[in-house]
Amino acid sequence: MRDVLNVGWKPPALECTYRGVQQPVQVCLRTLFDVVAGHEDAWPFQQAVSVSEAPDYYNIIKSPVDLSLMRSRLHSQHYVTPEQLLADLYLMCENCRLYNSDTSVYWECATRLEAFVRNRAAELSVVRLSAPEALS
Repeated sequence: MRDVLNVGWKPPALECTYRGVQQPVQVCLRTLFDVVAGHEDAWPFQQAVSVSEAPDYYNIIKSPVDLSLMRSRLHSQHYVTPEQLLADLYLMCENCRLYNSDTSVYWECATRLEAFVRNRAAELSVVRLSAPEALS
């Protein structure tokens, strides 16, 4: 039997193209993130929700995520694929709409920002160059 703890898993080799420019995956992720974080509707998402402003937020939202957390995750290379970053961006918008009324400015920002993210995601192309190593 093979010692699983000594087997080094490596992420798949990916080729990423964003807006027609081929880039290393981490550069592609940072570029996408920076565009989203700089969007005019990203202001409510820059930092984690404050308990003093929304005391029940963390009782309602079980998987909170914000742009500062994603920035930290980018710096630590937590995201291996664009899909992982996109999943957090979409979750952030979903959380906002779950917590806030559909007549609030926050709901509107989340909806516009998510549409912006979807448009940027459509400009992203990822090709897997190799399969990840299997544990056997």
